[in-house]
Parts: sequence; C-alpha cells; structure tokens
Amino acid sequence: MTRFPLALGLLTLAACGGKTAENPDDPNDPTVVPTPAPDYAMTIDGRVTDANGQQARFAGVGTMAATVSVQAVTASGQIVATADVDAGVYTLGLETVPSDAFLFVQALDAGGDVLGSVVVELTASTSLSATPLDVESSVEAAVLEALLADQVAVGVWAEVRERIDVAVALAVAADADTALAVSNVATAIQASFEAHVDAWEEAGASVDDLNAASLAATAQLSAQLAAGQDSANELFAASMFDAATAQGLTAEAIAESNSIANAALHAALLATQASTAVAVETFRAALLAEAAGVEATINAQILAMQASGSLTATEVETAFTDLQTAIQGATTVEEIEAAVAAWRATVLGAVEDEITSQLDFLDQLLQTLTDALADIQTALQVLDTELDGVITDLVGTLDFDVDVLAGDIGAAFDDLQAAVEAEFADLDPEDAAVMTSVSLSFPGM
Repeated sequence: MTRFPLALGLLTLAACGGKTAENPDDPNDPTVVPTPAPDYAMTIDGRVTDANGQQARFAGVGTMAATVSVQAVTASGQIVATADVDAGVYTLGLETVPSDAFLFVQALDAGGDVLGSVVVELTASTSLSATPLDVESSVEAAVLEALLADQVAVGVWAEVRERIDVAVALAVAADADTALAVSNVATAIQASFEAHVDAWEEAGASVDDLNAASLAATAQLSAQLAAGQDSANELFAASMFDAATAQGLTAEAIAESNSIANAALHAALLATQASTAVAVETFRAALLAEAAGVEATINAQILAMQASGSLTATEVETAFTDLQTAIQGATTVEEIEAAVAAWRATVLGAVEDEITSQLDFLDQLLQTLTDALADIQTALQVLDTELDGVITDLVGTLDFDVDVLAGDIGAAFDDLQAAVEAEFADLDPEDAAVMTSVSLSFPGM
C-alpha cells in the first residue's frame, strides 16, 4: 500500500522519459517549477573596454580580459546590482531603483578588486545604456565621487564631462599620486562650476532648470557614446548651449560665463599645486571647451545674418575651425588680421550682396579692435595681476573656499569687461555691445 504506488509512479515517469533523481535537468519534468525571471525595475547595458592607457584602477589595456563581473554602487557605497561579464559585455538588473541621480558601475576582477568605473545617469527610462567603461570614464567617476562627497550639487556632473577628456584622464592615471590628482581636478572643477553658477544667476537664468537640462544632456551623451556615435561630444556641446539659451542666456553671456569659469579653474589648479601634466591638460581641455562656446556664439551671429540660406552649417563650422587654428597659432596682430580676413571671405562672401551693412560693420569692428588692441592688452595685464593676487593669497593658505575663489575671479573679469567696454563707449550701444562681446569671446582676449 505504501510502496506500490511509489514504484508505479517511478516506472510511469521513467517510461515517459520524465525527470528522475538521475536526470535532474530534464526540462520536460512537470513536477519541476522553473525559477521565474526577475521582474526588473531597470536594466543597464554596457561594456568594458581596453581603451586608453595601461590597466590600473582607472581601466585601460587588459581590463576587458581581467573583468569577470560588474556591480552597480550608489554614491554612499550601497551595492544595488551585480552581473557577470561576457567578453566585456554586461547587463545589470535593478529590482528597485535608488533615488540617487547617479550609479557607479564598477568592473571587478576575480579577486573583487575594482579595475575601472563608469557613471550612469538615472533617468525615467527603464532601460539605460552606459558609456563604455575606459580610462576617461573611470577618472570622471572618481572625480564625481569626490565632488558628491563634498556635497557639491549634482549639476556639477556636466562640468566634469566638459572638463575631463582622454588627455586629462591619462594625466591623472599616470600621476605619481593618483588620489591627490583626482582631488586637485575635483577642486578645480568645483571652482569652475561655482563660477558658472554665479555667472548664470547674475544673468538671470534659473540654475535649477539649467542643472536639470544639463543632466538630461549628459544622459543623452552616454547613450550616444554607447551607440558609438562619432559626433556625440559635439552634440553634447550643442545641447548644453541650447539649454543655456533656453533659459534666456545670450550667446555673449554664455561665452563670458565660460571665460570666467576657465579663469576660476586655472586659479584653482595653481592654488592646489596640481602636477604640471594634470594642470596643463586640464586647462587645455577647458580652453578647447571655451573655443567651442566661441564657435557657437559666432555661428549664431552668422546664421542671424544669413538671409539667403546659401551658407551651410558645415561651411560655417569648417571656416571657424580654420580661424580658430590660425588664431591659436598667431604670434602677431597681423597674423590675427589675416586669419579674420580669410574667415570673412570664406563665410560671409556667399551672402555679401545681401548683408553689405553687416560686412561694413565687421570691417569697422576689425579696425576698431586693432586700434584698441593695446588698451585691451593693458586691461588683460591688469586682469592677470588681479588673478595673480588671488592665486597668491590662496596658495599662502592650507585651505581655500571655492565660493570665494569664484567671486574673486568674477570680480576680476568684471574689471576687464569694464575696461573693454570703455574702448567702445563712443559707438552706437548695439554696435558697442557686439564689439565688446567679440573682444571678450576670442581665445586669449
């Protein structure tokens, strides 16, 4: 009574080819309930790469082969998801989504050591794609982690992505004291961000709205980089420019805020006594970002004059790139004049008949700028002296307040702007405003 039905049941299952103790993995066994797939609230796809540099804790060559798993960690250190890595590819599943603005995805070796990191922006989407994990993403993650630990607003993330490129990341990763290098870059970026915020507020923009728009732009950048889009960084710069103009900032105000922020960045790098390689590469990247802002300013002015539509955006971009290269390499006023003349002929020649008055104005602008160059250079020397004083005061202390630094830099640039505006005080107010804007926008001015 107790054994026969059991034996019969076993024989019946065996005859049907069912699962027995000797055949535990048979998928046809109706007595086995499969484990349901988790119902994830969010998934994050990404890949670990060997790009840029030698493998260290900031990724690089050998990272993909050494990585066996990844983990998603909050800024406070809470692990919210883990996943295995197959040929560098991973998918993280989050059963609940933290309220944080970011997650840090860390690549781990067989011993559980962190090989590299990447920041993931948490948006409303339930399926995200992370920026490829490499040296640049790892240094960006380390710098953001340091900034968040100092309670800096999350909007600083866009500043981090603008300021850190591959060259900066490699300089940090190669530094003899990487922790100090990360700290120095974080301090400089905080100073830059605070200077930007002050300039935005002074111009009447909503900083909260700008920060929200910038986070959306960084999330879009991550998705584009994940998809391998070559123009992702250019599109990011355009998105940031559009976000600022949507808040009522003029192209001139954006260019001015970038100049002030770069000065704050430079002063902080000197104040922290960052290593030469880190300081040089960080400031070089900042100047390139500022040049992109200048390009956007000039493009906006050109497109406003472009009545015939015969000038394409590509022609504008190419002409400006040539102008930028020539100005950066110029050592005399004559070389600058020649570069501007070549730019004028290339970009404005197509619509010359329709914008004669604007062309005459540009001729006047060039002549007036040339005549005023000596006085403007004097104003720049005054600016340098003021900045030197700020930096000397900062270096003389063991600690400094980036808010104070941003304010001092802003005040110094106000003095410069006043001096440049004085050069054009006799002109029509609208013409004077444009001349002042161009004077302050060109790199080195």
